Amino acid sequence: MKKTVKLYNVFFPIYVMVFFPPIIFLVLIGNFVIDAVVIVSVLYFSKALSTIKHKRKYITKAWGYGFLADICAALLLLVLEWAGLVYSYKPFESVSNVMFIFFAIVVGGVFVGIFNYRLALRNGLNKKIALRQALFMGIITAPWMFLLPLSLFGFNI
Repeated sequence: MKKTVKLYNVFFPIYVMVFFPPIIFLVLIGNFVIDAVVIVSVLYFSKALSTIKHKRKYITKAWGYGFLADICAALLLLVLEWAGLVYSYKPFESVSNVMFIFFAIVVGGVFVGIFNYRLALRNGLNKKIALRQALFMGIITAPWMFLLPLSLFGFNI
């Protein structure tokens, strides 16, 4: 007879999953690729690709700032969870869960945008292109994984 383990009342929402190997390597590589594609695409279509001299260093810094923004959003979600306002491991359990999780995603996206705007200005881009870069990075690379329930990853909560 097979013994099943069910986890109840566990405070391991989806954003904690990114810290468990081997998932962390997939997340790191995937996030880097997405950031690089967004940055290069925006710079290419803005005809500013040649403006950034050290593209790899620029993309790496944007990637690091993206993780910093995701951590800020995850901490906000964790505080909301500790306050009992949201159960992030079941994002679609109620309308309030979706609203609070979406709020955390928006906060993460805003931080991504702010960090990338400042990075773009420091690397010689004009304000219009820096704003475009920040908007695309903030929207596309926001922490959308917060909306995924843990049951998709085999956790029975």
